[in-house]
Amino acid sequence: MTPPRLGRLLRDTAGTGHAVSPGPAPRSLPQPPARKRGPAEALAAADFVERLPEGNCSLDLEGRFTHVSATAAALLGGSVLDLIGAHPWQSLPWCTDPALEDQHRAAVVSREPGSYTAMPPQDRWLAFELYPDGSGVTAGRGVTR
Repeated sequence: MTPPRLGRLLRDTAGTGHAVSPGPAPRSLPQPPARKRGPAEALAAADFVERLPEGNCSLDLEGRFTHVSATAAALLGGSVLDLIGAHPWQSLPWCTDPALEDQHRAAVVSREPGSYTAMPPQDRWLAFELYPDGSGVTAGRGVTR
């Protein structure tokens, strides 16, 4: 239901004296199907990401790392092998601010890009840009001074 239609419904219902109650189940949009990639395309994508000068990583819908470029691991202060399968807010000591987990959740739920900044132990701010879809969130970074 579009916002103007919803607004009219609530306005009209308010005049009747009856409460508006939710339906038996929440309504949600269907997930678009994920595109299947073959091994050659997956390796080419991994090589592409490793050549980028900025750190990049992907997280699944639950917030676990599914891919971490070598540059991203160095910036985050971890190793690729230790980060894969882990949540950032549990595996990186400097990443314990609940707002960071909230930013991931907001991107997953809204499917809208987002961003935040955080300071790892290297005493330089990192700017994270989040790009979500139905399978997870890709995070890129830029160092801010």
